[in-house]
Amino acid sequence: MSRIQKFGRRNAAPAVQPEERRARTRARRDRVEAEAELISDDAESGLPPRRKKHPSNKQQTARLYYQALFLLFIILIVGLFLFGKRTIAPS
Repeated sequence: MSRIQKFGRRNAAPAVQPEERRARTRARRDRVEAEAELISDDAESGLPPRRKKHPSNKQQTARLYYQALFLLFIILIVGLFLFGKRTIAPS
């Protein structure tokens, strides 16, 4: 089905009768309720939440990032200390 067949022309807005609008709204509400029932059926069947099945590793990534920054900082301090010691060493 093409876009025009499905939605009609861009500028041509068909006049929708109030009864037809109520029927569409009722059908949409029925669809939403049916989907809600399906979701509640999944919850009753014992499926674990997605968050438990596939946990996020944001905390682990953040910890690794901070450890890497700390290591680079220590390497910088040691490098500057050795560079200074070599530069100022008495000859």
